[in-house]
Amino acid sequence: MFLKPYYIFKLKFRLKFNKNPLIKVDAGVFSQNEEDFIISEIIKLLPNCPSTFIEFGVGNGWENNTVNLIPKFTGFWVDFEKIKLPQVYTKFITYYEKYVNLENLGNILEDISNRLNGEKIGLISVDLDGNDFAIVQEILNKKSLRPFIFVVEYNSNFSDEYVMEYDPDHIWDGSARYGASYKSYLKLFQENGFFPVATNLTGVNAFFVDIKYKNLFKYAQEFSENLCNPKFKYYTKFRKPIDKEFIFNARLSKINF
Repeated sequence: MFLKPYYIFKLKFRLKFNKNPLIKVDAGVFSQNEEDFIISEIIKLLPNCPSTFIEFGVGNGWENNTVNLIPKFTGFWVDFEKIKLPQVYTKFITYYEKYVNLENLGNILEDISNRLNGEKIGLISVDLDGNDFAIVQEILNKKSLRPFIFVVEYNSNFSDEYVMEYDPDHIWDGSARYGASYKSYLKLFQENGFFPVATNLTGVNAFFVDIKYKNLFKYAQEFSENLCNPKFKYYTKFRKPIDKEFIFNARLSKINF
């Protein structure tokens, strides 16, 4: 039991001395860590951010980076798990229940693009525990689906450049063989006209914004090379339980369908 107060104290300490104004809390509502709050803070700063998203890797629906945006946003989810949210979620989400790799990504993106019918994307999030870099790279090549905000899980086991070799059948085994390091993503996004604005406190997700909005994130401009938070293990085991279903239903109860 000693570990619980130790890691909670350690994270609180990291939050206290954090200088990034986008990070104001150490836990989110539906996200694994405080990602959904960081996303909300970024959206507040962006003028006319489209209220649409695409997320690759959503689990059963209760823990990801975009469910917190419902009902103000609508979007698309891609994963191979069964969604356990109340069925009303289908009014806001189009779900592609499939394992995604480069072999089927093109068809998924084409279908999403057709459904959007020219509408712009506010946010794309990728957390697949494997071929993330290859998937992100391919999405960035699809200029028609360029988002205002791009969120990626980075592999904080590597401080230098690292990209997992592409494997169309990869299933994460709990090892350090997955995704790509922050430095590798930083290079990729800078080459494609995005700049970093934050990484979450536990060193899991990195947040990039279209470079045309760089002037809105003054602080991030000063330390883009030092935005990467190191890995912080075990904390998610000690989070206070949240009644996510109650929160979700309470939000939707205010809407007349």
